Amino acid sequence: MNESKELGAKRNPIIDALLESNPSIPHLTAAKMLHAEYPDLFTDVELARTAIRKRTGNYGKAIRDSWANTHGHQYRQPFTGDAMPAPRPFWDTTPFMLTSKRYLIIADAHIPFHEPGAIEIAVKHALGHGCRDVVLLGDILDHYQESDFSRVPDVATLTQELADGLKFFRWLRKKFKGRIVYKKGNHEERWQVRVHKAMPEVGLLMDNFTDEYMGLLDLGIDTVEDRRIIYSGYLNLLHGQELGRGAFNPVSAARLLQLKAKECAIVAHWHQSTVQRAKTIRDRQIGCWSVGCMCNLHPNYNPINEWQHGFAIVEIIDDAGGFIVENKVIIGGRAV
Repeated sequence: MNESKELGAKRNPIIDALLESNPSIPHLTAAKMLHAEYPDLFTDVELARTAIRKRTGNYGKAIRDSWANTHGHQYRQPFTGDAMPAPRPFWDTTPFMLTSKRYLIIADAHIPFHEPGAIEIAVKHALGHGCRDVVLLGDILDHYQESDFSRVPDVATLTQELADGLKFFRWLRKKFKGRIVYKKGNHEERWQVRVHKAMPEVGLLMDNFTDEYMGLLDLGIDTVEDRRIIYSGYLNLLHGQELGRGAFNPVSAARLLQLKAKECAIVAHWHQSTVQRAKTIRDRQIGCWSVGCMCNLHPNYNPINEWQHGFAIVEIIDDAGGFIVENKVIIGGRAV
């Protein structure tokens, strides 16, 4: 095998992996990413761009005709003005299908501003009531230093948060042997927003940095990104930022959820335990719940509030997706 083919054999799998995970990424952006991460294989941006164009069939008619037949999943039809542009899949909007039959929901721990006592009460209650699975419904980490709000420079650094997060996830995995699903909230989104703004060309490479640092894959923890809704039978699980910026400070989070979702759903985000029920004209029952938080109830930036420690236990009771929600509040060290 000559040197050119040897280099191609090393470069092509890397290019293919990048194109598979980011099918609509511009050639130049991809080239800059490859040069930054693999400078020995892609010694300059233009060389990387040429290699990518060859893999997508955009490097001359001979290669284009060959690639259209043999590499259809990567082939990019050159623009001729005869067709509409294809939509770009910037995010995944498909629902996450949760098959667990009985599970614990906790949210808004805001590590390192979490309340260990509240978390331990929720976990003990869940284990005592037959739960093997857990849904972490967003804002488990605070990402304090990535916030756009005023912050103290030496408080809750990213290094500290990730170290504490690693300890939390390891502790949780020892407690629960079943499935753990981690849906990202608006605070977890702070990391991606900050990185993409500061370093747009390498943003995609850094998206999973926090998950990898905490070893979520090795711990067998499933993550739900892109504000995807979790379907659990007939119940829908959201963090809260999915409802839009207009939903800022509702009197009842469950009431707001009912008006917005118009389906049975449970939400976190507002740190309150509320419930709202309604009956449709065809006598169909719609229930919506919001769960309390697992963080310090009196932070410096908002010491007077209506927050509550709380969690929920969900049980799917039949094949049609019927369910029971036990929405618990922690008062005086007890789940009520």
